[in-house]
Amino acid sequence: SMGFHIGHGTVRTAVMGFERRKPTPEELERMKDHVRCAMEAGALGISFGMIYTPGTFADTEEMIQLCKVAAEYGGTMTIHMRNEGARLVEAVEETLRIVRETGIRCVISHHKASGGPNNWGKIKQTLPMIEQINQEGYTVFLDQYPFIASSTGLSSEIPSAYLSLPKEQLRAMLEDPAGRKEIVDAMVDGRDPEQVYERLMIGASKAYPQYSGMMVPEAAALHGKSRVDTVLDVLLGDDFASTEISFSMCDEDVETVMAHPRVMIGTDGLWYPDTFGAHPRAFASFPRVLGHYVRERRVVPFEEAIRKMTSMPADLLGIKNRGRIQDDYFADLVIFDPETVSDTS
Repeated sequence: SMGFHIGHGTVRTAVMGFERRKPTPEELERMKDHVRCAMEAGALGISFGMIYTPGTFADTEEMIQLCKVAAEYGGTMTIHMRNEGARLVEAVEETLRIVRETGIRCVISHHKASGGPNNWGKIKQTLPMIEQINQEGYTVFLDQYPFIASSTGLSSEIPSAYLSLPKEQLRAMLEDPAGRKEIVDAMVDGRDPEQVYERLMIGASKAYPQYSGMMVPEAAALHGKSRVDTVLDVLLGDDFASTEISFSMCDEDVETVMAHPRVMIGTDGLWYPDTFGAHPRAFASFPRVLGHYVRERRVVPFEEAIRKMTSMPADLLGIKNRGRIQDDYFADLVIFDPETVSDTS
């Protein structure tokens, strides 16, 4: 069975397109009406993707107003926060402010500290913040996929000010030397060009399948261009549909988050038609937890891992008659050997 949240990005686009501004009072009311309609149709709640356009254009107040509507129906907010690296703590603070002002139940999606060693360990600051708000009587949970690499669209490397342009306008800029230089400068953002995309892998690329699964520095050497220009050429060839895999986390943080009693297991997975390059989390997250993190690393007991996959999310999201083996529940059974279960993706 499947359940859905109403996407904030979908609602905002329906009312405002990709406008980079606050909604007018009338537009905000229309957005609230869309959320209300979705909740009455059976949505589980509202979801936010705050690093993606148009979510990145929304301020906290807009989020609060929409969450108030979802909360009226007992809905849950799931959120990909604005930042999971240098400003991770501030992003958690914003999320918890929304919870405190609306009372909505919340799941922070795929909680992690990413962006490299400078940010590793910050979850030791954020997890106590989660404990504190729950002690205050609010309901905040987290989820996690069991990998040190994240994945998203390769187009996310382009700053949102340019990514929000109509696709043909963005393509024209990238095909014009002056326009490309402007975008490249924004992508590099003062960093050492030799360090840019050091930890980034090209995921799915229909135009350049030979680069799929290849780190950007290696692909750039084959491509004969800079790392940034290689990324942009791949995006242009794929009509901006390429994906990336970023090795930006550390195992210690993954294990610390997994052991937390309010963390559920998810995939955050996508499947990319007609191409190789899907992150293995799309297929292997649950057996990887059971095999690697439970049996081999002993991060949590088997019983706790199963609870994180079944009854905990069912209870939080209000999914009836699923998540447990008991009378009058659906017989959703998976049988595995705890001595051999493992991921092979």
